[in-house]
Amino acid sequence: MKYKPEQGRAARLVAFWVIWLLLVYGYVEFKIFLDNRAFLPVVMQKSFGVLPGIADLTPNAIIAYFVLPALTAFLLIQQLNRPKIADFLIEMEGELRKVHWPTGKETRTAALVVMTCVLVLGVYLYGVDKALGVVVAGILDLSPK
Repeated sequence: MKYKPEQGRAARLVAFWVIWLLLVYGYVEFKIFLDNRAFLPVVMQKSFGVLPGIADLTPNAIIAYFVLPALTAFLLIQQLNRPKIADFLIEMEGELRKVHWPTGKETRTAALVVMTCVLVLGVYLYGVDKALGVVVAGILDLSPK
């Protein structure tokens, strides 16, 4: 399917940033994991200097903060612009534009209905539980003496 470059742009941007940020978070956590391990060679623990906000500039930091995020961005752009994925994101964005999004008042009303139903059902289940507990205790004669 042929599409214009601006079609599905919002969906592709959101998909890119969500996936990229999750992966970068994983890279940073993995770097912290590696820094706390004693099995790393001395070369991987050697600092090349200090960058503000990053602290020591070790090979682990360079890989986790620069190499992997750049490689991830490149690969994500390639994948999100593949025809099948781009078509899916374009269709998804089109469907989301058709959705009726509730107003604030509708949301509050629906939330109030849900909370009321949960409260009523909770009170009902509490009563049934207590009543059945009394019946079972009477049958089994487990009442305290």
